[in-house]
Amino acid sequence: MRWSASECLNGIGIFLGDNDNSTETLVRHIDYVVQLIGAEHVGLGLDYVFDQQEPGEDIRSHPDMYPTESGYTTGINLVEPERMPRIVEALLQLGYGDTAVRGILGHNNLRIAREVWR
Repeated sequence: MRWSASECLNGIGIFLGDNDNSTETLVRHIDYVVQLIGAEHVGLGLDYVFDQQEPGEDIRSHPDMYPTESGYTTGINLVEPERMPRIVEALLQLGYGDTAVRGILGHNNLRIAREVWR
């Protein structure tokens, strides 16, 4: 049996670089990974947290795990799900087709789930 893999990119600013959670930065990361492994292997997992106080409390209570010198602050810059239309538009402007965009937004993850979770 051949297994497929998918690389999911999150929308957490500190992981995108310089705590930058801009749409442009996320799209640049998506495009970079697509160029490395192909659009059929890329997905989004924004890791968005609706209760913004919870991660801040966790960061404050565990400074050993979230050192400020590594860029952690009392809050987390996240890409909100409401930005999906802008993400889609940016991918289309880069020349991604509908199939690639649908895959990145979730179809690639569904494909892998179907193959693995029998």
